[in-house]
Amino acid sequence: MIELIETRIVERLKEGLGEIVREVKSYGGELDGDDLFNTIRAMPSIWVTYAGASIEARSTSRSRYLEEHRFVTMIAVQSVRSEESARKGGAYKYEIGTYNLIKAVRYLLTNQTLDGIVYRGLRPTGIRSLFNHYIVQRNALSVFAIEWSAVVDQSQLLEDGAYPEITDDPAHQDYWFNEFRRTALIKPCEDLHEINAEIKDPTFDPDSTAKVEMKHITRDSALQNNILDMLKGKKDE
Repeated sequence: MIELIETRIVERLKEGLGEIVREVKSYGGELDGDDLFNTIRAMPSIWVTYAGASIEARSTSRSRYLEEHRFVTMIAVQSVRSEESARKGGAYKYEIGTYNLIKAVRYLLTNQTLDGIVYRGLRPTGIRSLFNHYIVQRNALSVFAIEWSAVVDQSQLLEDGAYPEITDDPAHQDYWFNEFRRTALIKPCEDLHEINAEIKDPTFDPDSTAKVEMKHITRDSALQNNILDMLKGKKDE
């Protein structure tokens, strides 16, 4: 899920900003290396990275958890004019400032569910300066970070003592485990096709041991409704 959210943030910014920036991608240490000059040549740039999460139980049975993931979009701009131009932009339309991009990125991402995977959408939680008043070979550098909250409702959990299932479906949550050699994989549970039960009728005699046998076979996904209808029919009789 973390990888998917980050990927969709990158994709949305690429599509939304187009030629306004030179690159949008996952952060790969561009500001931490020794080759900062080549990094500057690729600006204006936007980098996306993951910053951790907080997790809390959402049910007393601990079968659901609410995960609040934190992502950061870093906006980097350089200017040969001045540090102020790097922040505010210049006279030429492609002299984009970090302030312009902060506004644009917030506009493109705020409240976006990224195709339904983020509960109630991305929420901006803060903006901070990473580089200001920084000169690299006569280039003024301005870098800001926008912090985001992405809440995910996690209810697909393994039962106590269980292991991931064997599956060849790439969309299945356990598929990743199947790509590696593992002994702790289990066969998926078969679909429920038949129920056998005995129903006692206490309305006639509470002490009676008389029973009514019930057998139900289902061939569709409406098992629960079929059983309820059948039980209602027995009661009406």
